[in-house]
Amino acid sequence: MTDIYALVEKLLRERLHVSADLVDPGRTLEELGLDSLARVELGIMIDDECGIPPKALGAVTAQSTVGEVVDMLRMAQEEQA
Repeated sequence: MTDIYALVEKLLRERLHVSADLVDPGRTLEELGLDSLARVELGIMIDDECGIPPKALGAVTAQSTVGEVVDMLRMAQEEQA
């Protein structure tokens, strides 16, 4: 199984250019500067990396935290297993 938090952190830093010091489970996606398009891109990147479909992030909003995103992805990953 993929370490979901590490993957999300890596994608935020390396592909969406979020500063490493901002990536924290308690920060909202809005605080990280992610708009709706960036949130969709994150879902597509996660699908590409580990096969969790973007629909797993369907409830994600600008006010969702990194930790909430990770929890949604972990639940989706467990459902696939």
